Amino acid sequence: MKRSTKIILIACGVIIVILSCLFYFYTHWVIVPTKSSSHTLTLVADGYLSPNKVTLRYYVNNVHTNDYVLELKGELWDRKPQTYELPQLQEGRVEVDVELDDKVSIPPESICTLTINYENAQNLYEKGVLIYFSTDLYSRTTIGRFVYYDQYVHFISGANRISYIEKAGPPNWSIIIDAPSPKKITPEGNFYFPYDDSDWKEKNKWVVVSPAKT
Repeated sequence: MKRSTKIILIACGVIIVILSCLFYFYTHWVIVPTKSSSHTLTLVADGYLSPNKVTLRYYVNNVHTNDYVLELKGELWDRKPQTYELPQLQEGRVEVDVELDDKVSIPPESICTLTINYENAQNLYEKGVLIYFSTDLYSRTTIGRFVYYDQYVHFISGANRISYIEKAGPPNWSIIIDAPSPKKITPEGNFYFPYDDSDWKEKNKWVVVSPAKT
């Protein structure tokens, strides 16, 4: 066999191996964002936990001016990120409220809200915010007929990350300093569903709500 023919066959073999590896990667692994994007709210779920609603409470000179409410009528599916343009926030501060609903690990009536305060609203707007929900499958605890896991909610804006943890057991959320970093590349695993509500962009819209005057 000629040397040139051998080189061609080897090259073809290498290309086939590379394409096979890439095909396996893209059909068995999922890539999700782990950094915030400017002017954008990004929602990512990696597990059972998902939000029902996100509320931005906007304060100017410590006066509550209005709320921007995003109700997820089209739910956030596992490993199917959703992105929204943030309302144009300028001076003032913002409280980000996330209403959680864990349909698997806790009773349905145990819905709670987590809150993070951002003192510089314009900085939050410029850097954007990513809210990443994750479940640790290796921390399983069974109590009665309910199954619990360690779960995390990460609020990420630029280099700033604040994380909540709910240890396996009845709902009890607290802020944690040394939380594991959100995973950018993860196997499909047991959570992954290849389908989602394709109409979420039409269903989920910001609604501006004026606070009740007292």
